[in-house]
Amino acid sequence: MQTVTIFIITAIVIGIIVIAVRSNDAKMQKLVDEGKAAKRERTFWMKQTLFSTSVSSIAEVYSAMDKSVLNEVDIHHNIESDSYVLFTQKVSGGSFAATLRTVGQSDGKQHYTYNIDQYHGPDGYMNLKCLRAANILLTAIEKAFLQLDEDISVSRRTATLQTK
Repeated sequence: MQTVTIFIITAIVIGIIVIAVRSNDAKMQKLVDEGKAAKRERTFWMKQTLFSTSVSSIAEVYSAMDKSVLNEVDIHHNIESDSYVLFTQKVSGGSFAATLRTVGQSDGKQHYTYNIDQYHGPDGYMNLKCLRAANILLTAIEKAFLQLDEDISVSRRTATLQTK
């Protein structure tokens, strides 16, 4: 009798997990179809994105961003200085802080970095709401840069971040 009970409970748990994963995948696909997010690996938020562009100021990039999509997922945003923009989101089960920074100039190009600096959540893993929001944020930044400079160069590298 105990074996049957354990089997039923296990089957229910597996069913719930499958439904949750499929629901999340459907939500992400809808965001991708709407152009609000991009298809990305699940660990994209752990990487720093480097932009080399002719765009001369962080204010230009910030002005070109579609802030309505950020507001839809409760991402707060503010230009903190001439050299960086701070983005934050806090939802039940997690929060993150990200920055877009001016990091220098060379060869006639301005260089910027974007990365998530801090993440607070269970076991250091980003929850699904934060993951979707982080994807929407990075997509909005990428679109703003592309709108301003079609010849932009973009690369990614592993970033250092704080988790709790």
